[in-house]
Amino acid sequence: MKPNEIEWVLRALKGDREAFGLLYSVFYPVVLARIRGILHNTRDWEEARALAQDVFVKAWQAIASLQKPENFLGWILTIADNESRMVIRTKMHRPAVSTLSEEDRTETPEPGPEREAESGEIRRALDEALADFPEAHREVILLKTVAGLGCAEISGKMGMSYDQAKGILARGLTKVAMRMRSFAPGKKQ
Repeated sequence: MKPNEIEWVLRALKGDREAFGLLYSVFYPVVLARIRGILHNTRDWEEARALAQDVFVKAWQAIASLQKPENFLGWILTIADNESRMVIRTKMHRPAVSTLSEEDRTETPEPGPEREAESGEIRRALDEALADFPEAHREVILLKTVAGLGCAEISGKMGMSYDQAKGILARGLTKVAMRMRSFAPGKKQ
């Protein structure tokens, strides 16, 4: 972690919400990428975003339990891991048939414009393309594509060398691009 980030953690430990907000702005993309890496089978990106926000709420509530400020990233990623796995366990135990009565059910709105539909198809295709990757590789690719981080930032966040991150990205993005070719505009499956 950078010295200013450690300073923000120290301030957050003293109850400084603004400092915690700065941590949120820096680490939200990393937490989101981690969650997307774990929940790679989910089709709902909003679910991942909401879960990332929940992780930060839990982190704020438990900030006093953080022993070493320099371990903030590992600590919050552990919270993200645990919350993601809880979502997976909950989904596994959810009944397949809805228990809501007809009156309680709300109709799902019709899909929006064609672009929105294509966007959903592309997201599903990306999820499917990433499903075969090891979790760490998915996370590297998502840090690049979702969080917009560069190789140097990814290597620092993931605890790997720059060359490792660059190699994983090069191979991974090539594989994803090959799998995604079938989703080029106007191309039918």
